Amino acid sequence: MSYEIVPSTLVHVRTIARTMREDERAEIAAVGWKPRHLVHALYRSSDESWCALVDGKVAAVWGVRGPLMSETADVWLFTSPAIERIKHAFFKEARMRLSDLMATRRKLWSSVTPGHQKSIRFWTMLGFRLTDARPVGPCGAMFHDLVLERF
Repeated sequence: MSYEIVPSTLVHVRTIARTMREDERAEIAAVGWKPRHLVHALYRSSDESWCALVDGKVAAVWGVRGPLMSETADVWLFTSPAIERIKHAFFKEARMRLSDLMATRRKLWSSVTPGHQKSIRFWTMLGFRLTDARPVGPCGAMFHDLVLERF
């Protein structure tokens, strides 16, 4: 088994939109989007985005959005079941990438539904703080903010 991290492309974005895990699909539906539309919008509005490939298959696509001179940024991540094959290596990679981002940013944030336990565990192990859930979007779906701050 081999894995590599590469800059993401539109092909990666389209692939993850089709292959992402069901919990992530549910989060996207909860705010009234379709996976292919939201992932594409995030990709297009991101300063940087990457893709994790496992044996040539898309396991994750993620990125960071926010003005370059801003102290805050929005981070996003979508995974396919293939991520389970490299979960420890990917966690180390995420920690390294977050360290690089925090060198130039004071605050990173994302969001997650209360029921998406794998995602909550991943982000909190990386040091993100989970806020109380609040209603988001036209349907009022409940989401926690995830916040990582440097003081």
